[in-house]
Amino acid sequence: AETIKLQVDDWHEEKEVIIELTDDILVSSDRMNKLLTDFLKLTKGDSHNETVRIDLIPLVNELLNLLRNKFNVHNIKVSPDHQISEAIVFGDKHKLSQLLLNLLLNSLQSMKNGGFIAISIRDEHDGWDSSGTDTGEGIPPDKLKWIFNPFYSTKPEGTGLGLSIVHEIIMQHEGKIWAESEINKGTTIHFQLPKGE
Repeated sequence: AETIKLQVDDWHEEKEVIIELTDDILVSSDRMNKLLTDFLKLTKGDSHNETVRIDLIPLVNELLNLLRNKFNVHNIKVSPDHQISEAIVFGDKHKLSQLLLNLLLNSLQSMKNGGFIAISIRDEHDGWDSSGTDTGEGIPPDKLKWIFNPFYSTKPEGTGLGLSIVHEIIMQHEGKIWAESEINKGTTIHFQLPKGE
């Protein structure tokens, strides 16, 4: 990505598109690097958070923009519905980005023939109630209680780490998470995070 950005001056017509795509690559690789570093820290018992003031709404919008091509290729429509102008929390930006990314990718993987994802953030007194609903295959009721366990996956190609990482990040931010699902109708993942007053 860095090499492409150095060479891009020769391609004036597509310069902006190439810069945008290489920025996406660099942001994603930085996120993966942080995630792997966090895994190593967890194995050593060091799970220190870089806590800052974060607005969840721009964070969601940033990830939706990052994944826009993937959604288009898979014929998936995404509808953010926040009904609030900001949702401030105190937390680790990279970890919260990873949490949202994992939830979006999980929904995307459950819809092999296209579908719809609805994302909402609502004001619930002392916390922000967030949810992501997809129109995917759904999860059987007897398997729903296991989905946040490490290495448990309902998908043949899944590692079982995506939702367990989500659960761990929520716990580190003193939040709550739960899921609802119906076979052939879809799944909703709810999570609550304390307000960053």
